[in-house]
This record gives sequence, structure tokens and C-alpha cells, in this order.
Amino acid sequence: MFHQLLRGADATFQVGSEIRGVTYERFAQAVDEHASPGITSPSAVGRLLLAARRRDASDAHNVYHEVMAAPCPDAVLERLARDLLTPFAAAGVQAQAYEAWEP
Repeated sequence: MFHQLLRGADATFQVGSEIRGVTYERFAQAVDEHASPGITSPSAVGRLLLAARRRDASDAHNVYHEVMAAPCPDAVLERLARDLLTPFAAAGVQAQAYEAWEP
């Protein structure tokens, strides 16, 4: 399910009438909380926004690596997504089993 978050979608499932899981917005908030202390450049956010406006993936990618401040930022995103989803794992498996069993 964490791949859904990395693609920009919610990672949610239904249990009865209740929706459970993690929204993309919540994931983005967790990424922001992780990255904020790593923003040491006063222009990082501005450069990221300007790169997005220009659709300059290369510049945005460079700022991404700078801000995430990790040798493998994708692994950090995966860990954040998994950490958010872990509390919902058992209920998600039960929901999948129920859907597969339901005639």
C-alpha cells in the first residue's frame, strides 16, 4: 500500500462503513515534518517551487536530495509511508480477506 502514497494516492481501505488508512495529505505532512529540519538553505523551498512552476524535474530532484539530507531519500520516504501504515496493517489484511471471501 505504501506504493500508493509514493504515487500520490491515498492508501486507504474500507472496513464496514469506516475508511481506514493513510491519506496522501497525511503522508505529505509526515514528509514535511521529516524534511523541515533538513532545510538549511534559505532558498530551498523557493527553488523547489520555482522548479515545479518551470516543470524542471532536474532542479526539483536536486533540491529534493538536498532537503531530505539522506544518502537514499527514496528509502526515507518508504520508511515514513510504512511507519504511517503499520497501525492499519492487521485491519487491512482482514479487509482484503473479507473482500476475497465475499461471494
